Amino acid sequence: MKSRTLTRTGFLLLATALGGSAPAAPSGESVWQTAQERCETYADCGNSAFRLLHGWIERKQDPQTHLFSRGSVWNYQNEAADHYSSLVLIAHYLEPVLNEGDGKLRATLLDSIRLCATKSGIPCTYDLRTMTPGKVDVGAVCEWLRDGLLRITEVIGTDNDWFREFVRLTDAVLAEGRRRGGIHTIVHGTEDEGNLIQILVRLSAMSGRTEYLDDAEVLADCYLLDDPLKKIKKFNFVDHGCELVPGLSELFVMESKLKRPKVNTYRKNLQRLLDRLLEVGRHPKSGLWYTHANLEGPQPKNQGKPQKLKRPGRFGAKFSPDVPHCWGYVLFALENFDRATGGNRYREAVEKPMRYLTENRSRFDELRNVEWPWNFAPGCFGDTYESMIILWKRYPDVPDVAPWLDWTTKVGGFRRKASSHFGPGVGGHTDGCIGRNLCAHMMLQSQGVRAVPYQEGLGCGAVRTDGVLRLVVQSKDAWSGRLCFDGPRNEYPLATIDWARINEIPQWYVVRKEKEYQLTLDDEPPTVVSGADLIDGRKISIKPGQSRKILLQEKQ
Repeated sequence: MKSRTLTRTGFLLLATALGGSAPAAPSGESVWQTAQERCETYADCGNSAFRLLHGWIERKQDPQTHLFSRGSVWNYQNEAADHYSSLVLIAHYLEPVLNEGDGKLRATLLDSIRLCATKSGIPCTYDLRTMTPGKVDVGAVCEWLRDGLLRITEVIGTDNDWFREFVRLTDAVLAEGRRRGGIHTIVHGTEDEGNLIQILVRLSAMSGRTEYLDDAEVLADCYLLDDPLKKIKKFNFVDHGCELVPGLSELFVMESKLKRPKVNTYRKNLQRLLDRLLEVGRHPKSGLWYTHANLEGPQPKNQGKPQKLKRPGRFGAKFSPDVPHCWGYVLFALENFDRATGGNRYREAVEKPMRYLTENRSRFDELRNVEWPWNFAPGCFGDTYESMIILWKRYPDVPDVAPWLDWTTKVGGFRRKASSHFGPGVGGHTDGCIGRNLCAHMMLQSQGVRAVPYQEGLGCGAVRTDGVLRLVVQSKDAWSGRLCFDGPRNEYPLATIDWARINEIPQWYVVRKEKEYQLTLDDEPPTVVSGADLIDGRKISIKPGQSRKILLQEKQ
């Protein structure tokens, strides 16, 4: 049996495909061998994600209301934002029928709208034991909007029920804020503010409605029209605390793209904030953030010191280092600033922790309790994977990222051969994170091509060199389905959402509807196909144990 571990040639090919500084990719059979190796990794991840998806549907979905719960309550900060949204994404990549028509996951959205309705339009929780509605929590709904509906619609597009609900709920939150005298009366704290700014910025691009930017400015002005250090005296780099800075930087990117009048004032004060965070907020050796920093006065007493865990972590961690698992989130803000200004002011600050992590992977057992992102639970590995893959998309010259990402999916337990009904999960809170990252890793292997519907043992691996995509598809059992190529997901008339951002699933090989492509299947003569047909899905059948080769390139 062939090894599931990618060869060094395979990783160099992946870096080359991303436009990095890896040596020139070999040609001929070595390229196809790399695609074959990625095909096996795709199948490995797919098997785990498939079991997790169906485990949750079978064991966590209420058959009457179609709502999900780990206990007895459907809420918006956890069940909707983290768990349900992840299941929708997994289904998109593996079994889209669940999101269509009377599919079980589409039914969840429609029933939640019906059962959790309130006069304000902002939904409430729902008790599945008593079948009664509960309380409204605006902060939880903002988390559902950012971590749930925005995450979904960035991937599946805007012509669907999830996007319509995204717009409706955002408008309901804004209307309730106006009714009570201003958005600050219902959105409290930097987490909720940061989430809502990110929501409004991206929704403005997706919808073309610049009034969403006006609302985002109301929140941002409190920090960026004056010295932000007077407003933010203590900073938390951990999620559920760090969201404000990425929100401010996303707004700055859009303000710059559209040349809005506040952009110069925002630039000066955002730069002051980012410079101060770099000055007091990171480990000098690794460049990784501390979990907390004071922007004024002395630093926290325990800054930089690992904290002993009350009980060992799931994968052997004994200490919690003073490094957040979501170490990339505030680095996204540095990337955003450079993107908006066209400079490289923060490039070294972003690449330094990336290089530290990839260069010291072999020292993980030594560093995991000292100076490494939190690693005591699967969700920690999930956020660290997300941080790296999103940054690598913008900084492809950092070496050895591909093997680091693959290693993370293994050491984090995402691909463990578990007997659980939930595959590598446990039916708990971090299962959504596991599933999302498995899908992101699958798309890295296939360069964005989805083989649907998925079945266990189905693999799809690709290598992209010099504009040519070489794809291998194989299945343990007979399979018939579609190969769906990735179209441009985030290009809108108002602006392209191209900046590093929380919850992004990066794109790799992008097919355009208006173009034509030359496709060669195995030894058959080449055919010309439209980009639209490739995005809709190219039908293909595979015999048991068969591998099929596809070569695709834009028609000249």
